[in-house]
Amino acid sequence: MIKDELWNTKASHILVTSNSYIRKDGALVMGRGAALEAATRFPNFPYIAGGRISEKWGGHLGFYGTLLSVHKNIGLFQVKRHFKDPAELGIIEASVGSLLVQMRNETYAINFPGIGYGQLEISRVLPVIQKLPDNVWIYHKVDVIAVDEIQDMPEDTLKLGRKG
Repeated sequence: MIKDELWNTKASHILVTSNSYIRKDGALVMGRGAALEAATRFPNFPYIAGGRISEKWGGHLGFYGTLLSVHKNIGLFQVKRHFKDPAELGIIEASVGSLLVQMRNETYAINFPGIGYGQLEISRVLPVIQKLPDNVWIYHKVDVIAVDEIQDMPEDTLKLGRKG
């Protein structure tokens, strides 16, 4: 894991965690966390993402997993269907699988999936994301992980990714 802001990465691709709720105007709901940061930085991103999800992956509340390069080098990593719901481990695991199938020999940065607004405990998500290779860097803000959550984790757990 990398204790830094996702947007400071030097990775080739940035993936923000997201849902699959498409608004009536065709935009993907991106109202919190890293998704909101992406939508703020790139105002057309929610519309482009909503269009891609609607065209190819069943649209509203469907499953798409991972979408690379939705806008420039920014993509999506699905953690839930409805934006109001907590993240689901099964969806995160399926998104990991989707990323593994799509990825190339490049670097990928993802905000830590499922925690924060996803409401999952880090200890539940770690076994799922540890399946990702070393060229996938997991980012989290310094204040996200409480000391009591990491004290019982194996030492190699905290070596998920390198800062590029």
